[in-house]
Amino acid sequence: MGYNGFKNYETWNVCLWISNDEGLYNLSLSCANYDEFVGVVRDELLMPETPDGVHWLDSGLDYEAIDRVAFSEDADDVEECDECVPQAEASPRVARPLF
Repeated sequence: MGYNGFKNYETWNVCLWISNDEGLYNLSLSCANYDEFVGVVRDELLMPETPDGVHWLDSGLDYEAIDRVAFSEDADDVEECDECVPQAEASPRVARPLF
């Protein structure tokens, strides 16, 4: 059984925070994928989980769905993800519904 169109609550929660928190969203724009994003969030921002308590590397996460929903498929190759790309310079993203 899914949760709001996702595999489970944890996947939905991670996507929700990345898509709806301005800081996390801006950071995601400068990352090529979820793996890179998690490295920065956990190691540099010292944020091991979402504000709701879901660990960024929870064993139940559907990583393919997170990449599909929260990271642009045609994003430029980004070598480092240590600074956010200003919104005006960010690659356009296609809005994808979370439900």
